[in-house]
Amino acid sequence: MDAQVIQQLDIVTVKRGIFKMGTDDTVIPDCISRAPLNQIALFINRVWSAEGTVFCRDGSPGRFQLGMKPKKFIRQIQLLLLRFGILSNVYKADSIRRGTKCRSWVLQVAGKENIELFHEKIGTIYAKESETESLLECVARSYSHKKNDNIDLRYGEMFTLLK
Repeated sequence: MDAQVIQQLDIVTVKRGIFKMGTDDTVIPDCISRAPLNQIALFINRVWSAEGTVFCRDGSPGRFQLGMKPKKFIRQIQLLLLRFGILSNVYKADSIRRGTKCRSWVLQVAGKENIELFHEKIGTIYAKESETESLLECVARSYSHKKNDNIDLRYGEMFTLLK
């Protein structure tokens, strides 16, 4: 990635106040949404390095997780991930920060295909390189013996098979 692009992206995030935590009105500027995919990937990577986690424990398949207060921001990140074909889910979570109960929204990227695609398209999370590598190893172990035998059908196909 070109150093000038990274510098411009950093300027946009600071000027637009994207990382002002605790505000409900934080949104992703249109210039990010309309940017080329390589710049969107860098933006997502930096958001994850600042606010996200890479979660993997023994017995758990692992996941990339991003928790923030503004629901709209989380939904916008989810839509940006879809541009790369990465599926995720969003849910509400209550937590305690500095002794105060906080409600946040959590975006979770889970499942072998989505985690591998996230790593391929978004890259190793900046400043969380060892955690990302551990997650990839965890995913490889967790899913190495599992095969999905489900057959995905569209509504009309189901009736054709039932005849």
